[in-house]
Amino acid sequence: MKEKTLALISRKPLLLNMVFYEPYLDNIKKICQEKDINLINIVFTNDDESSINIVHIDENNLPMAGITFLNGSLTTTEAGLIRNLEIQGMKILNSPYSHSIGGNKFLSYMELANKNIPIPKTIGITFSSVFRMHEIADTLITKLSLPIVIKKTNWALGCGIMQVNNKRDLIDLLGIISSAKTTDFFDIPNFEFVAQEFIPDNPNKKIRVIVLNDKCISSIMKETYSYWKINPDGNRPDIVSIYPMTDILNQICIDTCRALNLNYAGLDLFILNDGSYMIGEVNPFPMLRLEYSTIPNYNLLEQIIEYLIPHDPQ
Repeated sequence: MKEKTLALISRKPLLLNMVFYEPYLDNIKKICQEKDINLINIVFTNDDESSINIVHIDENNLPMAGITFLNGSLTTTEAGLIRNLEIQGMKILNSPYSHSIGGNKFLSYMELANKNIPIPKTIGITFSSVFRMHEIADTLITKLSLPIVIKKTNWALGCGIMQVNNKRDLIDLLGIISSAKTTDFFDIPNFEFVAQEFIPDNPNKKIRVIVLNDKCISSIMKETYSYWKINPDGNRPDIVSIYPMTDILNQICIDTCRALNLNYAGLDLFILNDGSYMIGEVNPFPMLRLEYSTIPNYNLLEQIIEYLIPHDPQ
């Protein structure tokens, strides 16, 4: 039987960047010790005595599974290297494809719309000339109506999201974004944004649901009354409480994860006035802890490791 080994995949050795992950590492180490699972660290940059560079992995002796610790969207190289591990037989917590799709707001909205999963009206923004700002603003207002929400496609924690309430401010914002854009080697803009309609229903409330392996394991209500964003600039909302899981909520969350091929995700949803729900955003790698669980005595990290490396693998 193949030796049970779990790989933590990161851009640099986790021992050099433990401020954020240290609590998770301690718990992961403890669980792996209890389950007799070897733990290694695979990195993309320079390795050290505690880690292994991804290019030096022995394809004949691959770990059984891996958890990615990669903030933001994957680069093409990262996605390709992790996909190669997956093709060779490693089970990855969220595939490179799903991580890349889920980490780009515009791509994820397109996939969800294609599966008829309710999302806000969304328009991708591209910039060609500052002299077209009036034209672009008129188009956005016609399609979406004011107020309009402008989002950076790959930021998180409530950052990079702006609400615009009038045409003059919209033109100014578009001009600022256009002048600040950057391009790659082929002069293709990589400073990407989406524009969305503002959802007026219950604007101070949003639901966060955590899904693991087609099961909703946590459902909370987040409320903020001091600002229009639920997580203002990455800070905690004013009120956090358990939100009851319903069949309708469960189904839209499971359908969303299946549409994006995510086996672990955090979903933010709007509560509409008619009692239905709408997907606000999808996080392909939420925090590895739960503030609340809908399942009694639920140990998230233990369940993730059990999902990746079952106690009695078939």
